[in-house]
Amino acid sequence: MACRLPRSARRRRRAALVRHCLRAVCLTTSGSATKWEILTLAVRQCPAIERTAEEEPGPYTYAVTSDGLGRIALS
Repeated sequence: MACRLPRSARRRRRAALVRHCLRAVCLTTSGSATKWEILTLAVRQCPAIERTAEEEPGPYTYAVTSDGLGRIALS
């Protein structure tokens, strides 16, 4: 079951990311993944996450999927 934040909460979260120049990654899966599957995803994509953290200044948010990283717009 997916849980979505109300629109106002999403706006506040985005504003906080930009205001504090944060860099964030969100692990995403389709369906209900087990803890092991989520851990496997994080470990498999770790080189891409590290490369992005080293090369890109904040603020940003990326979705981590089995296909790689996808940038999430903050505006």
